[in-house]
Amino acid sequence: MKKTYSILLLAILGILFAMFGVGFLGVIPQKETVQTTVQTSEKKATPQERKNISFLASNQKKIVAPSPVQKISAAPVPLVQSKQTTPGPLVSFSGNTEPKGTLQSAEVVKWTNYQREQNGVLPLKRNSELDTAAIMKVHDMFEKQYFEHVSPTGKDAASLVLGTGYSYLWVGENLALGIFENEKDLVDAWMGSPGHRANILNGHYEEIGVAVDEGQFNGRHVWLAVQEFGKPSSSCPFPEPALKMEISQNQVIIASSTAQANALTDEMAKIESTGDNALYNQKVGIYNAIVEALNPLILSTRAMVEKYNAEIKAYNDCVGVPG
Repeated sequence: MKKTYSILLLAILGILFAMFGVGFLGVIPQKETVQTTVQTSEKKATPQERKNISFLASNQKKIVAPSPVQKISAAPVPLVQSKQTTPGPLVSFSGNTEPKGTLQSAEVVKWTNYQREQNGVLPLKRNSELDTAAIMKVHDMFEKQYFEHVSPTGKDAASLVLGTGYSYLWVGENLALGIFENEKDLVDAWMGSPGHRANILNGHYEEIGVAVDEGQFNGRHVWLAVQEFGKPSSSCPFPEPALKMEISQNQVIIASSTAQANALTDEMAKIESTGDNALYNQKVGIYNAIVEALNPLILSTRAMVEKYNAEIKAYNDCVGVPG
C-alpha cells in the first residue's frame, strides 16, 4: 500500500511539473529488486513513474543575464560614449563698442540658477574641474583666435572636460562672444537662443563650470564666455560587474549539468531495455545527485538575473535613457 501511495504521489508531482512548467529536473525512483532462492525478479518502473522525469531542456526557460541596454546614447558607460550638447556659439553685441566694467563667473552662475529655478529646475552646483575646463577653453579661443566648440587641434567639449579628470554621463557647453552690459545680460542672451536655453534648463545637468574673460578677438575688444555643464558618473551607480560575472559562470554550470543529465537519461533508457536494474539504479543515483545540486542553482541564478536587471533599469532611469 505504501508503494502505491509513493507511486501516486510521484505521478501527481509529474503532472504539476507538466502543467505549471516548474522547470526543475525531477528525481527518478530507483527500481526494486526481489530476491528468491532460485532467481532474481526485477520490478519494472511503471509508465506513470517514468513520467516523473522532468527535463530542464524542455521545461526550463534559459536563464540569460542581459547586457546593459545598448541604446544608452544619452549616458553609457563613463568614458566610452556620452551625451554631449553643444549648440552653435552665440555672438551678441548690446549696442556698445567696448566692454564696460567686469563680468564675474560667480554672477553668471547665479543668474543661470535663477533661470533654472524660474523654470522649475534644480540649481547647479559649481565644480572646480568644470571651471578649469571653461578657463582653458576661453584662453585657447583667445590664443588661437577661433570661436567654435571644436578647437583647431580637434578638442571638443567632451575631451576638454575629460582632460581635467571629470568623469561624466552628460556634458554640455555654451559659448558666447560679444559686448555684454553685465552677467544678467549675458545669461539673457543665452536664454534667447533655443539651443543655449535648452542647456541651461536641462534637468540632467547637476554641475557647472564658468569662465569669462575679455581681450582682442579678430581686431576687436570683446568678452568671451564659456559654460561647461556636467552630470558626473558618480550620480548613477553602475550595475555590479561581479554579479554579471557570477550569472555567466552559473549559466555555464547549468548548461553543463543539463547536458550531463540529458546524457544520463539516454543511457538509462538503453540500460532499461537490457534489464540490468543494478546498473540502471547506479545511473539513477548519479542523475538524482546532479538534479539536487542543479535545481537550487537555477533558483539562485534566477534571483541574480532579476537583481541585475533591476540595477540596469535603475541606471538607465538615472541617466535618462528611454525604455
